[in-house]
Amino acid sequence: MISYTLRSAEPRDVPAIVGLVKELAEFENLSHLLELTVEKLQLHLFGAKPVVEALVGEIDGEVVGYPCSSRTSAPFWASRASIWKTSMFARPTAAAAWVRAF
Repeated sequence: MISYTLRSAEPRDVPAIVGLVKELAEFENLSHLLELTVEKLQLHLFGAKPVVEALVGEIDGEVVGYPCSSRTSAPFWASRASIWKTSMFARPTAAAAWVRAF
């Protein structure tokens, strides 16, 4: 039986997330614009002042997808903060199964 998991990203997941971002950049023919590194994402997710939050989707213990988000607010919505989904990707070979699981 296949095991599906969606959980908060942990520091050990950063290399896998960066790998998935690279896969997405290659798919979109945008690799030449990619500046993300493990070190940068580690800082953004788990530094002293994190600016991004991420989940990871796993199938049988392998990270196959991620959604990332960041908090935002606008001056004219002073009483409202929101979460902005900034990125989401799942390996094409796992996407259908992952989405069906959740």
